[in-house]
Amino acid sequence: MKFPNKSQFESTINKIETLFLRQCKNGRQLNGLDLTKYSACGQFLDNPSEAIANSDFWTQRGFHGCSAALSTLSKLHSNGPDSSDEKKVIRNLLNYVLDRKIAENSGKLDSIESDEINTIKVSEFIIATSALPTSMRNQIDQKFEDPLRAGRLVNGWAYSISHNSTQHEPRSNDPSALPTCYAIKALSLCGKINNDDICISWIVNWIKGEISKNNSIAELSVITNCIYLLKTSRSNILTAKVTLDLDASWTKVRDQLLPYTMSFFETNVEYIINGSSVYLRIPFQIYAFTLNRICNRPSFRSLGWIRFESMMYDVLSDIVNDRAFHYPLSSIRISSRTYAIIYSISNVCLDTEPSFAIRILGVLHNVILTIALNKKVVCVIASAIFIYSIFQLYYLPNGQWANFCTGVLATLYIISLQKNSNR
Repeated sequence: MKFPNKSQFESTINKIETLFLRQCKNGRQLNGLDLTKYSACGQFLDNPSEAIANSDFWTQRGFHGCSAALSTLSKLHSNGPDSSDEKKVIRNLLNYVLDRKIAENSGKLDSIESDEINTIKVSEFIIATSALPTSMRNQIDQKFEDPLRAGRLVNGWAYSISHNSTQHEPRSNDPSALPTCYAIKALSLCGKINNDDICISWIVNWIKGEISKNNSIAELSVITNCIYLLKTSRSNILTAKVTLDLDASWTKVRDQLLPYTMSFFETNVEYIINGSSVYLRIPFQIYAFTLNRICNRPSFRSLGWIRFESMMYDVLSDIVNDRAFHYPLSSIRISSRTYAIIYSISNVCLDTEPSFAIRILGVLHNVILTIALNKKVVCVIASAIFIYSIFQLYYLPNGQWANFCTGVLATLYIISLQKNSNR
């Protein structure tokens, strides 16, 4: 059993950077753009094995896709000369997001306006570009960061940052947890929020209240996403007490999530912007994997995540070896946003390891598997159990058929384990 390590995280980071750079230079979503000024990314990365008949998937471009691309490429800006391909692509991506109405020739007007008042999309863009130099962020501050700061409620943010109730949907005075956490992380990375801000205490109290309820997987996903966003914000906005509260909250959420770690899937959150439904996919298991690595709260029940650690190793291996990772319900389409999230958690987890207990269990699993592959050892163990079962039945005073049957079943299981391991 193998677990993700620093070498694999580094390989994943390099591979995803290469994929996004290629996509933003040559992808089919660039059709119709002035490539001397603009570049863009869409919801999916090109997958040559997908039928061309589904071309609508590949020509789509938008805010989420561009934020995903910038989150993986912006760190390349500090490397290489100004004429490098990376810097050209980054500049053209920024040009597209900042001038989408012009770039699209006034097409998609409603969609563009809705994106620009969407707290989560705006926050994701600010997070994605936070590593860029100040000289490149002036326009971003004016167009996105300033409206985000001005559009908050007292305790946090709603899904929409619009103030114009005659043009847009009227807003509740109550903030929502998910957009609040996205905004907190975005502004923290820009140094525009303090650790005594009332919205931080509000969201921590909200999380503590929610985890005491009988939550559905959709609700657990939102809580997990919120804790992940706060824990990966700039560390100076989290006081020691807030950090302890978040770690303790994660311990309780982690235990509730254990039944949902047997296979990969994600959840959806639906919210309304400008009268239309918007859907946000939450890869909660990937966030949970990261929180297990960075929250200092090992426990006996956390050992249940050992299998998921191994599953994440396989995911990263697939990406590095060009086999691609996608959720089963996404067919074979490769989500640009999911890859950007995996890129981000790879950077976060670069110098982390699974807990000591999980590593020990991994070693024991490998030892047991090695034994299972050895026919002679398996035959000796199986024979010993079978003989002891007969001895129990006939020679011990209280020998029972139940003990004999248990021994026979254990013998058969060990033999079947050996046979399956040899396949």
